[in-house]
Amino acid sequence: MGESRNSSTLVAGMSEAEKAAIVARLELEQTIRATLAEKTKQGTSRWQLLNSGIGLLVVGFLLTGILVPIFQYTSKIFESRRLDRFETLTARIQVMRESHRDLVGTSVSPSEAYERVKPFLSPLSIKEKDLSEYRKEMFEINARRFAQNARVSASLAHFDEAIRSKATEVAERYFGLQTAFFSTLDNIAIRRYCNKFASQCGSDISFPALEREPGTVLLDKEILAMNKEYATLEELMINEIRRMENERAHFWF
Repeated sequence: MGESRNSSTLVAGMSEAEKAAIVARLELEQTIRATLAEKTKQGTSRWQLLNSGIGLLVVGFLLTGILVPIFQYTSKIFESRRLDRFETLTARIQVMRESHRDLVGTSVSPSEAYERVKPFLSPLSIKEKDLSEYRKEMFEINARRFAQNARVSASLAHFDEAIRSKATEVAERYFGLQTAFFSTLDNIAIRRYCNKFASQCGSDISFPALEREPGTVLLDKEILAMNKEYATLEELMINEIRRMENERAHFWF
């Protein structure tokens, strides 16, 4: 009774503005509580919906109908790119291996030419018909040499740009030394033949542009120089092929 009288006395002593402020605060508190209760109810109902059969069906549809196809499509794109890269590397490696085989073939022509000039190294072994046969066979050997060297030069375009310039320079030096070597062989063959059969050396026989007759010492020097450039070019090719094979291994399925 005492507390009720005190409350009544306290309220009676308030102004109208104070009473209105208290009522407004009470109404605001009720509104906030109602809003929180509604949100809590909505959240609970959403989780209940997800846990229900319909909710699981919707989630399953999203996974199988949208997410799984997207994942499969992305995987196929990635796999396709890997396959394209693998096939590209395989094709390049094949061309590079063929280039190396062509390079090995370039060493055949100088060997054939050297064997063909051997009869002219000793004046006693030179025969009258040797020069015509020599010139015919050397023409065929040179034709094969030019074709072989051209294939090697063209195939260098498939090598990585980092070594392409250096490989091209080495190849040009190597082929240039080959040309000088063949010129030396011609000089030996023609001069020694004409020394023995001067009457057979008419105006149709031209001497190579060398003022003195080279000997086997010059041939040996040219062979060593050719072999050095050949070994350098072969090493560049083999190292690049191995590097490409290692790169291709990362795309192996």
